[in-house]
Amino acid sequence: MRHFVLAILFSGCSTVYYKAWENLGYEKRDLLYSRAEAAKDAQENTTVQFRDALTRLRDAYPLQTTELQKTYERVSKSYEQSESSAEKLKSRIDSMHKVASDLFDEWKKEADTIETPSLRTQSMRQLDETKRRYNVMRGELLASYDRTGPVLRKFRDYVLFLKHNLNAQSLSSLAGESERIQTDIESLLKQMDRSILETEQFLRTL
Repeated sequence: MRHFVLAILFSGCSTVYYKAWENLGYEKRDLLYSRAEAAKDAQENTTVQFRDALTRLRDAYPLQTTELQKTYERVSKSYEQSESSAEKLKSRIDSMHKVASDLFDEWKKEADTIETPSLRTQSMRQLDETKRRYNVMRGELLASYDRTGPVLRKFRDYVLFLKHNLNAQSLSSLAGESERIQTDIESLLKQMDRSILETEQFLRTL
C-alpha cells in the first residue's frame, strides 16, 4: 500500500493521494507532522555530515607527504556526503511544504463553512497561529539549507584544487582557505542547531 500511495504522489494526483492516506487513518495534520519530523531528521543527518567535514579539514594539518592521497580521499568523500545530505534536506523541506500548504487551504475552506461565529473565529485564529509557527520553523530550515550552498561551493573548489595538486606545498597553500571553510561550517552548524530546535518546538505544538 505504501508503494501505491507514493506512486500516486509522484503522479501529481494530490486528491487521490490524500484520500488513500485517509483510508489508512492519516489526516493531513498527521502527514505534516511526519514530513516535519523527516525534515528534522534530514537536518540532523546534514549536521552530522558537515561536522565530519569540519573534522576532516582540521585533520589535514599538519600532514606528511605520504598521507596526501588518503587525505584527499577522506575530504572528497566528506564533501560528497555533505552535498548529498543537503540535497535530501531540500527535498524533505519541499515535501513538508506541499502538505502544509494543502492542509492550511483545507483548514480555511472548512473554517469558512462553520456557521457559529465564535467557533469560526476561534478556528481561524488557531489556523493563523499554526501558520505563524510553521512559517517560523520553515524559515529556519530554509536558512540552514541556503547556507549549505556557499559552503559546498567553497568546499568543492578546495577538493578539486587538492585533487589536481597532490603535494605538500599545495596543501600548505590551502591552509588559509581551509580555515575560512571551517569558519563557514561552524556558522552553518549553529544555524542548523537553531533550526532543529525550532522544528522540535513546532512538532510539540502541532
